[in-house]
Amino acid sequence: TDHFFGAPNHSATEAALYDAVLSDLSAEMETAVRAELAQRFAETPQAPRGLIRRLARDELEVAGPILRASPVLTDQDLIDVVQSQGQGHLHAILQGLPRPRTGLRGTLGLDLLGQGGRDLNV
Repeated sequence: TDHFFGAPNHSATEAALYDAVLSDLSAEMETAVRAELAQRFAETPQAPRGLIRRLARDELEVAGPILRASPVLTDQDLIDVVQSQGQGHLHAILQGLPRPRTGLRGTLGLDLLGQGGRDLNV
């Protein structure tokens, strides 16, 4: 990750390579290491999208920082996470609203609650 953060800008080819390598490596990492990786990339607007989407669907310990803070995830990404994960993931997303993100609509919180938050105590 130091190499990724060491350069202010990456070409599209470099970004795709970082995404592929980090996504593949994260599949082999222990939970604590993935959680540290998630913490490091959580607020990074240039974070590799595939990696962020993978971490968002991980165990809550890993996914939490990404779901609360990542500007990379779109509304649809978050709705997909809620549909495929559990109430803990939904709660983490709702803790992060409102925040700047790609394509954020003002009704995202209501959309997410409609996807599975009826039983959630927030």
